[in-house]
Amino acid sequence: MNFNNKAKKILEKLEKNQRGQESYPRVLYELALTERNLNKNSKFCKHITKLFEKYPQFERISGWNLNLEKNAFEGRPTNCSVNRESKKTRIRYLQLAGLSERAKKEIDLLKESKSDFSDFDLDKLEVTYWLSEGEPEKALQILLKYYKSKKTDSEYLINLGNVASRAGEFSAAVGAYYQAYKLNPKNKLAK
Repeated sequence: MNFNNKAKKILEKLEKNQRGQESYPRVLYELALTERNLNKNSKFCKHITKLFEKYPQFERISGWNLNLEKNAFEGRPTNCSVNRESKKTRIRYLQLAGLSERAKKEIDLLKESKSDFSDFDLDKLEVTYWLSEGEPEKALQILLKYYKSKKTDSEYLINLGNVASRAGEFSAAVGAYYQAYKLNPKNKLAK
């Protein structure tokens, strides 16, 4: 058994035991490195994606951006692609790690690139950002511009009601909730 295979076995055990620990991202990084050395690209990308999404503050990858495929890992591009959900998760974890400015920059970069997100999806990301920053008024302004086109979408109306109530606009919140109820009163969401 060669060195990389031995290292992989040890790191896989560590990965299971270190979940939730401060050292966990370091273990994931080393495991990804080992997988790359063994030419196990799918496993390499699995570990890299987890680092990308949930540990954006980890010092070895702190310079990465939303383009995971081109981000350098040990001097070479990762060549790992990520989906929309991974990008959304990354932005959320940036905020949770206290890196709100970076989260906002990444949202702005997504808006500029018009990648695989619709304008509404990008604005929903920004709404979540402003709510997390304690700015429900800014979040409400973003949601209100979609009212005419989304007034028959109960998920949108529930979200609008939630944001409006957090912004102190209680009559707008009640109106949005009532409109959602009227769309389908027997729906579980309506109750």
